[in-house]
Amino acid sequence: MQENKQQLIIIKFGGAYISKKDKLETIWKENIDNLVYIIKTLSINYNHKIILIIGAGSFGHHSANQYKVKYGHSSNSGEGNAGGGDDNKFLCEGILRTRESVTTLLDIVKKELINNGLNVCAMSPFSSWRTNNGGDNVVQDNIDNINFTLNHFPKIIPILHGDVCLDNSLGCTIISGDTIIRELCYKLKPSKCIYVSDVNGVYDSNPKENENAQLLSHIKVSENDDNNNNNNNNSNNIKLTLDSNSKDVTGGMKAKLDSAIRVARNKTHTLIIGGSYSKNEILETILIDDPIDIKKGTFLSVNQ
Repeated sequence: MQENKQQLIIIKFGGAYISKKDKLETIWKENIDNLVYIIKTLSINYNHKIILIIGAGSFGHHSANQYKVKYGHSSNSGEGNAGGGDDNKFLCEGILRTRESVTTLLDIVKKELINNGLNVCAMSPFSSWRTNNGGDNVVQDNIDNINFTLNHFPKIIPILHGDVCLDNSLGCTIISGDTIIRELCYKLKPSKCIYVSDVNGVYDSNPKENENAQLLSHIKVSENDDNNNNNNNNSNNIKLTLDSNSKDVTGGMKAKLDSAIRVARNKTHTLIIGGSYSKNEILETILIDDPIDIKKGTFLSVNQ
């Protein structure tokens, strides 16, 4: 093992990467094996501190959609009003079913990591995170506890996941892994922020619909949040489309790119990768420190 400087790496494996999103509660075993290999190598072989986030994929999105958990008490259909009775019972059932589903995937991933000799500690958002008027506006989290854990027990790997989240205005909502990784990066300022997706990186159009879509190897983002610029510095200028049948209540690739742009603005090494790349190709790219040497995936940096 080579000598290297210990880094804090925050890495998210998307739900579409570790599960088959078109098949209810079905894991993608090969990609979960890739996850274990990558995390194990980074933690044990390279001695890096790791925070792991996983998306929900086909675990959670179906129930969250069925019960409109994202909208809490404000559901347009009327289910889930704060006054109690059958409507509130409907929302409560949705919360429990969604949580049962996402924690099932959590347990599968956690078991695989533990069986490979890793010290993994689940720190689910439901019990400690809170938002206000939707899952993107975080007002409370457990990041201080995560930081404390890593400082005192650096070989522990905290694992978080997309989850039901309590909300001051709505009662409850859904918080995505992309929001979680963004907040972690804001406060902990890691060496690297990695998004592992079901596609190779960010494309100029949807690669699942357009065979001529081009992978964007480098996206330069504006230093300030200026949605009126015309320099491809925000996700609205990249023609990303979602499958109209998608059950992803957290926004899919657009949410991932929005999150990555905000992290990159914080001058954090930010990479989106995955798709058809092998586990070794993903790992080797994660380990690259100089962005000029990155040849796979999409690297994001501030346009200065």
